[in-house]
Amino acid sequence: MDIKTISNLAELSQLDFNEEEVEKLSKELDTMVGMMGKIKQSDAKYECSANASSVDLDGLRADEAKPSMPTDELLANAQSADGYFVVPKVME
Repeated sequence: MDIKTISNLAELSQLDFNEEEVEKLSKELDTMVGMMGKIKQSDAKYECSANASSVDLDGLRADEAKPSMPTDELLANAQSADGYFVVPKVME
């Protein structure tokens, strides 16, 4: 991934990287994208029923509702159109 794209994404994400960090991130993302390409080329097949009974859910915490920020406050700065959120374009 090129440095210009990473710098643009960092700015949109409000992250502050120096030049050295951007170059390192560029190399790491290239490696990850390359790995995803290799995975995509593999001929792996997943059967969801094969090991479904072996999943251990006993150690998970209970799902509990907790107080959070009011929805009106969270959405105050959100731009919407026809019931959808409008976000800036990140990639071409």
